[in-house]
Amino acid sequence: AAPGPAPVPAPTLAPPPPKFCSQGCGRPPNPALQASGKPYTTCCLACGKHAGQHDKKCGVNESQIQSYKTVILYHGTTKGNFNNIKQGTPVDSEDKGLGKGMYFTTNPSVAESRARARGHELIIQCEVDLGDLKDYGTGPVGDWFKERYDSATRIHSAWPLPNNAGLMPAFREVCLRANSGRIRYQKYWGTWGK
Repeated sequence: AAPGPAPVPAPTLAPPPPKFCSQGCGRPPNPALQASGKPYTTCCLACGKHAGQHDKKCGVNESQIQSYKTVILYHGTTKGNFNNIKQGTPVDSEDKGLGKGMYFTTNPSVAESRARARGHELIIQCEVDLGDLKDYGTGPVGDWFKERYDSATRIHSAWPLPNNAGLMPAFREVCLRANSGRIRYQKYWGTWGK
């Protein structure tokens, strides 16, 4: 008997893209595919070479903060507060734009710039469980804690850098209560020792 048709090979599927840039900047990876058909693991070429530096067209996908409940976020702090965070006993900042709580950003470069502006040169990276998140975008901020949200986020307006060094572009900040049990310390960098 004549041989039947050759079996059709199963299609080769590209692995799913990672949730965040492999350089730890907090941005989603480039949504395009490489020439090989594999997904990118970094958000842009610049960040792939130097973590935290970005191409002009590299933008944060604002839906990612809502899409994933557990995210990598960054916080500038003092040595004393760092020890509390590392030991699992962080403390809230005074009332600010989103009210009382511990403040983070999705961008480590922003965290470093803000820390230096305050005389703090220690940045920590944490895994944060956002829980039920209230996103205020660029609009007015309400009492998210009283409304029983676990965390809140907004777009912080641009602010002046020290020594007349220009403006820090608008950025996303995230706030949640320090004693919520949703903050897990991962690593730090800066001028202080361990």
